[in-house]
Amino acid sequence: MEAYDALTPKVKTSDKILYLQERARVSELDKKIEWSIEDYENAAKVIEENQMKASISASSLGSIGASLLTNDNAIPYTGYGYEKVFLHSFQTLNYLELGKLEGAMVEVRRANNEQTYALQQNEKEVAKVQDEAKKHQVSSATNEAGFSKAYADMAFAASGVKNSFQNAFTFYLSGVLYEMDNDPNNALISYKKAVEIYPENKYAVDSVFRLAESMRFEDDLEHYGKLFGKVNPQKPRAGDGRLVVVYEDGFVPMKEQLMIPFFWNGISYTIAMPYYSSDITPAYSMSLLHNNRLLGKTENICTVRALAVKALMEEYSGIFIRQVIRIVVKDQIQRQAQKQDSVLGLVTAIGALLSERADRRSWLTLPDNVQVGDYFIPAGEYTFNLDHPSAQGVSPVVAVQDGKTTILRVTRTGGRFYSRVIGAI
Repeated sequence: MEAYDALTPKVKTSDKILYLQERARVSELDKKIEWSIEDYENAAKVIEENQMKASISASSLGSIGASLLTNDNAIPYTGYGYEKVFLHSFQTLNYLELGKLEGAMVEVRRANNEQTYALQQNEKEVAKVQDEAKKHQVSSATNEAGFSKAYADMAFAASGVKNSFQNAFTFYLSGVLYEMDNDPNNALISYKKAVEIYPENKYAVDSVFRLAESMRFEDDLEHYGKLFGKVNPQKPRAGDGRLVVVYEDGFVPMKEQLMIPFFWNGISYTIAMPYYSSDITPAYSMSLLHNNRLLGKTENICTVRALAVKALMEEYSGIFIRQVIRIVVKDQIQRQAQKQDSVLGLVTAIGALLSERADRRSWLTLPDNVQVGDYFIPAGEYTFNLDHPSAQGVSPVVAVQDGKTTILRVTRTGGRFYSRVIGAI
């Protein structure tokens, strides 16, 4: 495994969380599930240790030291909230693939807890940014035209996303797991959360109505009926099994670097900022066909790209202000060096220029978007053809069992599909 070997030396660096996640994902895609589980668990342990220590995240303005003399890349990578949630969602699927429902349920709860923790931390970070800006008298820095333009462009790319750390896919997957664990009440709660975040997904809406009807929750039926009108959810018939399709489409984009001009004390500086392009590649559904008949099409339930953009936007003011503070510190060092030695001052200025690099780190093997399909079909063995405008490659054989749930997991990388079947539990 060339990619695995290339990542191995990096898991021993201060960015171990990032590279453990990348390596776990590579192993997962290569169907080396035990390796993937180990790396995800090790990444989760480091994350939990950081949280126990109240470790300062990459967005925090309190991390001084080396980063103020160089750039944000000197700050150990602690990960974004959406990445940590996906870590546990993928670990859930790993345990399911090994037939370990109990382990999968643990990861479901950890994913939900991570979303709650991320919400609390985000509120603290906003207050911290405001306090630090006032302390250094740079609270007006984000009025710069370059900053405002970059922020507005990314706001378009993240439109429709409430925050970066709650995603409907994780809640939908939780609902599926709770049903597999014979817990319809918690399943309904999870599906309702998925619908709240991503009401456009018909499979999530169907699941809410299906369970609300089966449990005769009239208040829920009335409430969601007002929101969605009359819905006739698909229901299992005698002899049916459930097929849940999880389709991970492409890869999340990489951050770019944007140089923003900035004036401080009458002097022009240039600040390097991470940035996501506003260019949006459309996401296409994947069709499932059996004997040339369409079973259904997947529907988007989580645009990971939008979560990544939103996560950067949530930190953008803090990053920009920290960059301004860094300029002030570097400027003071340069002026002191200039007084002592003109050549030393020039060298210091050049060093400051060369060290100005944006922090572009993020988990790049995450999918661009996640889609789902959900069907009750007669028990039996099916050979599916997968149809997509940009990919081909596999015809998975899926065994569906009476009264059981089977998960078909499909990943698209470039022009090829890769699939695995998570057998009925």
